[in-house]
Amino acid sequence: MLKNIKILLVLLSLLISDTSSALIDVKEFKLLCNFANEEKINNFAQQLAKTDTSDFQLWIASFDAIYPSPLIYATHKNNIPIIKLLINACIKRDINFWEITDSDGKSLLSIAAGEQYIDVIKLLLKYKHPVYMDEANITSALHQAAMKPNTEICNLIIEQNSKLIHCKDIHLRTPINYLIDKSLEHYVLDLLERFPVHKKMIPLDINGRSYLHHAVINYMYDVVNYLLEKGFDYNQKDYSGVTPLGLSKYQQDETILRILEAEDKNRKQKYCCCFRNILLRYHSNDIIFSSLKQNYKFIDN
Repeated sequence: MLKNIKILLVLLSLLISDTSSALIDVKEFKLLCNFANEEKINNFAQQLAKTDTSDFQLWIASFDAIYPSPLIYATHKNNIPIIKLLINACIKRDINFWEITDSDGKSLLSIAAGEQYIDVIKLLLKYKHPVYMDEANITSALHQAAMKPNTEICNLIIEQNSKLIHCKDIHLRTPINYLIDKSLEHYVLDLLERFPVHKKMIPLDINGRSYLHHAVINYMYDVVNYLLEKGFDYNQKDYSGVTPLGLSKYQQDETILRILEAEDKNRKQKYCCCFRNILLRYHSNDIIFSSLKQNYKFIDN
């Protein structure tokens, strides 16, 4: 009987010690993030310092069904002091905090960009959070910022990794696609001039549409002109067989239609000149004129 009592006392003492060393539960942490004062944050910092690595690893990797980690919850709540404490705790225990993602695979940086928390973004970049496409190319911080749109955050991300500008997300859309759809013409033009896309590597969206399709749809005259100068094809069909030229006719926008038809005529004239120079070696001028007139009706003009 005495032996059994001793065993129970030992088990009870172990349980008490485990409880005292354990970090706060989900409900308490949510209260801390939403209603924290300096004293509560300091108490939490002391608690973190006392927690061993194995317990912390379990705690930081599990939270609730919506937020897989306390760090994700703190990021959503824009709580800078708590985020900083958790990141430092991760670094101290050799845990890569940037590998913590939400249930959709979004990184902390993408979450902060989506919420437009610029101070959190600056903090994450200060702690060397990598800037790249998230898990399975679902999205990136630049895509999230472009969707809002928030050009200040876009610029912060571009400074770290400009290659993201023409990368496709899970919807096969690039940040440029999102920015065009938000009608940020001057900003889009600036990005395209600074970070041009090769016409042979034009990113197409889920509907097979190029930047030129999107610029026509959104009446972005300067961007249309720029893309035409860079050799974008106004006759390129999307997966439904629709071309930028066809879109302009459907929209009945006289300005874009005039731009595209003028480009169409200029290119045909260039092709005619090249064709004529080639035929000159082998045929008379009458045959050349007859051939060109047959293929290009505008030649009489």
